[in-house]
Amino acid sequence: MFFLIHETKQEIYKITWPNLTETFRTTIIVIITTFIISLILWGLDNILIRLVSFITSLRI
Repeated sequence: MFFLIHETKQEIYKITWPNLTETFRTTIIVIITTFIISLILWGLDNILIRLVSFITSLRI
């Protein structure tokens, strides 16, 4: 059990954490990507809603 804890501590020391600039840049990229994808999904949702309402209003 102690060996596992010791190995875990050694592995934690090997981690290279991102600096503030990298963290900020990555956060901005994630926010922009999320915004773009949400706009695309919103547009597709509106198109599908209009298509379904058009098809259901045909009364064939």
